[in-house]
Amino acid sequence: MDHARASVLDAYETIASDQLRMLQELVRIPCPPGLEGPVQSAIAQRMSDLGLSVELVPVDPQHLRAHETWSETGSDYSGRPNVVGVLRGDGGGRSLLLHAHADVAGIEPRELWSDDPWSGRVDGDRLYGRGAWDDKSGCAAILAIPRVLATAGITLRGDLILATTVDEEVGCNGALAVVDRGYRADGVAAVDGGGPGRPIVAFPGMIGFRITAYGRQAAYSQAEGNSAMDRGSQVVRALAELQRSLNTSVGLAWHGQAEPIDVVVSRIECGEWLSVTPGKCILDGFVTYVPPLTERDTRAALEQAVHEAAADPSGSVAPSRIEFRGLTFRPFDASSHDALLESLDRSHLVIQGGHVEKRAARAFNDVFQFSRHGSVPSCLISPGTGGNPHSADEYYDLSSMRPATRVLLAFVLDWCGVQH
Repeated sequence: MDHARASVLDAYETIASDQLRMLQELVRIPCPPGLEGPVQSAIAQRMSDLGLSVELVPVDPQHLRAHETWSETGSDYSGRPNVVGVLRGDGGGRSLLLHAHADVAGIEPRELWSDDPWSGRVDGDRLYGRGAWDDKSGCAAILAIPRVLATAGITLRGDLILATTVDEEVGCNGALAVVDRGYRADGVAAVDGGGPGRPIVAFPGMIGFRITAYGRQAAYSQAEGNSAMDRGSQVVRALAELQRSLNTSVGLAWHGQAEPIDVVVSRIECGEWLSVTPGKCILDGFVTYVPPLTERDTRAALEQAVHEAAADPSGSVAPSRIEFRGLTFRPFDASSHDALLESLDRSHLVIQGGHVEKRAARAFNDVFQFSRHGSVPSCLISPGTGGNPHSADEYYDLSSMRPATRVLLAFVLDWCGVQH
């Protein structure tokens, strides 16, 4: 193993510049949410060129709705395939599925960006562009693995499966489609987020919601302060208080997160006509939860908070409504997946000289789909560091690329085994 590792790490140094170019190429392919087809085509071609067996896996809502982890996003999935590439091992080793997501957050408001969001511009150690860190750096990292193995002349014992999915930022339905297609492995590592040496082993459950608050319409000259906008504002304040209350009820820190619960309003739509006070205010968002809270507990607390905040003592306004919709899943906790984490720890110790620190995240990731349906050890591994994910001027820290990829390479060898 020591000889194989040394050969692989030496080979990596000869192709590291190619990994950077691949990342630039992926960032420079515009792929606003829902338009990932071109970037997935580029990834599929790259996998094919590397000798992998490649399949494009579509997201079929009609079929996948039967799964409990399907999320009703309302998205159009046509022309947005997932890409899976398989590098067969010689047998006798554990299989590994490396995952990254090809979809990215939106770029609006465009005027907040200092440059073209799809520029792939390098300035010092930073590569700028939407998705540069989240998660095209992960896509470029996993694509580097078979290239390095071929360059080093190393054959794995276990199968290596690479998967780049769509819809991670919204509903995680792309990963569900891959699992439903039958792709399984003895271990799953999502190369996304976090930081070097800090694998993500847990994140809260999530409940998506839509709140509709009603108010009294009136001509602007006769407004009496009882509009739907007023009621929507009351709801927003109540949700902020609910977040504080839920975190207090949990009490203890959850995997290092002192306040792991979020209640987020991510979109507000209010008003019908310029000269009339709003009669309806729609708030879309989500609430997260961790044990000992359950999904039922959290829904009940949310319903009560909304009801009290939007109540109209006069009875002259329609009662508010709350619908549970969009992404909904139970907490993910893989902290007990010892074999996978021990392998990662060994690899990190050899490459970086220290042990990994298991962490929880406040944000979700596709990995729960593989863990829930495949019942396999799973975690998130960092592709490196960066900044401004989901906001203007996102960047990837190029100085973190080599250390992160070297750990990933050592982990693949340790987990899958090497043919002697």
